[in-house]
Amino acid sequence: MTHASPFVRLIAPVVFIGCLALAACKPSNVLRPDQSPTPSLTQKEPAAPIAKPAPRIGFPSGVWVEGDDTVWSVAVDGNRVIAKGECGLGQGLTLTGTIKNVALTYTVNTDDQTGIGKGQAVLVGDDHAYFDVSGGMQTHGLFHFNHTDLKTACSPKFTHRGPIDIRPAPNTRPGE
Repeated sequence: MTHASPFVRLIAPVVFIGCLALAACKPSNVLRPDQSPTPSLTQKEPAAPIAKPAPRIGFPSGVWVEGDDTVWSVAVDGNRVIAKGECGLGQGLTLTGTIKNVALTYTVNTDDQTGIGKGQAVLVGDDHAYFDVSGGMQTHGLFHFNHTDLKTACSPKFTHRGPIDIRPAPNTRPGE
């Protein structure tokens, strides 16, 4: 019986979650009232072709949203990343790391430089990276790059802003 290599065990969930993320962030085919459908083949096309922007490959600077709780303000300089937790569960934390190809290796520290987690993130498209953190803060999920600005991302409607109570609801039936 053969076992999958550590690389295969890491990349399989990344690919799966990446596909889910890309499917969830896909634009809608529903048109606004002021839009018209794409011209058919019988209609004349515009004379000048529309240039598509070159795809961006890499971890961008800007606003990274981790799931729907932590919002990071991120600066990328070459292969170095530094980020500050602006709101949500990561408020006041600092993320520092290095990029190698499509992977980011990082640590998360408190304001007094106490290390509370070590993580890795792998790009799963232009706008997302799958992350996994171990240590004092064990978590995993998707970073969403620059889907919104910092003010919107830190609004009370966008973030949970507090610990999540995962205890079962108290028994409210009399006599049990």
